[in-house]
Amino acid sequence: MDYIRIIDSDNNIYNYPNDFWLSDNGWKVTSKTKNIAFYAGGKDVADNFLQARNITVEGFIRADDLYSLEIIERGVQKATLKGGKLYVIGDVVNRYMEVKAPTVSSNYTNDYRTEKKYNINYMVEYPFWQNATLTEVISILDGSTGGEQFTVDNSESDFLVYPIITIAADQGNDLPYIKLTNLTDNGMFFIYEDPNFLSGNTLVIDCREGTVLLNGVDSFVYFTTPRFLRVQDAINTFFYEGSPCTITITFRKVFL
Repeated sequence: MDYIRIIDSDNNIYNYPNDFWLSDNGWKVTSKTKNIAFYAGGKDVADNFLQARNITVEGFIRADDLYSLEIIERGVQKATLKGGKLYVIGDVVNRYMEVKAPTVSSNYTNDYRTEKKYNINYMVEYPFWQNATLTEVISILDGSTGGEQFTVDNSESDFLVYPIITIAADQGNDLPYIKLTNLTDNGMFFIYEDPNFLSGNTLVIDCREGTVLLNGVDSFVYFTTPRFLRVQDAINTFFYEGSPCTITITFRKVFL
C-alpha cells in the first residue's frame, strides 16, 4: 500500500496515516504572450521553464475518542509545519520533493467528531521529484593533448539538472588551467584559471547553488568564464582540457 512520508531538516521521519494520499501533483511552465502588431494572434516570449509549484496531500484522521483524535491530529500538524522531503512510499521510483510553507485546512466529517478530513497544500520551490539515490559519474582523465571526452547519462530524467562538479588534482599534477565543455548543451563551457590549484587539492563547483570552492575556500575569482554547466536529459558528452585529474559529476535524476 502506498503512503505518504515526510522527513524534516532534522531527519525526523513521520508517516502520515494510511488514509492520506497525494491528490494534486500538477505543474505549469512559465508563459507570457505578447500580441503581434497589425496581425492576429501573439507570440510566447517566456522561457517555458517550470514555475514553482504546489502539491496537495489529503486524508482522514480517525479515532475511537476525542483524546486519541487529538494525539493523532497533533502528530499530523507538527510533522507538516516544518516541511521537508516528501515521499510517496511504494512509488515506482524512490523519490522525494522538497516542500515548505504549508497551508492546512481541516473539518469534521459530517457529525462525527472523531473523524476529520485534512487538506495540506505545500509550496515547492524546486518543482521536481528528485531521485533519492545520487547519480555519480567518475572520470579519470590523463590530460591528453588536444583534450579528451567522457559521457554522463541523464537520459532517465524528465528535465535537465545542475550538477556538482568535483575536480581532484590526484594524478600528481597541478591544475593551473581547466576548461570543461558540455558538447551536448550547445557547447556551454567554463574556464578555471588558478595558480593555487596544486597537486592534492580539490575544486568543487556547485552549479545549482552557484558556488566555487577550492579545498572548501571560495575561489570564484578564478572562475574566469563563469558559466555553471547543466546536464541535459540525455547522454551528455563532456570535453576536458587540462592536466591529468579526476572529475566527478554528481546529480539527482528528476521527474515531473
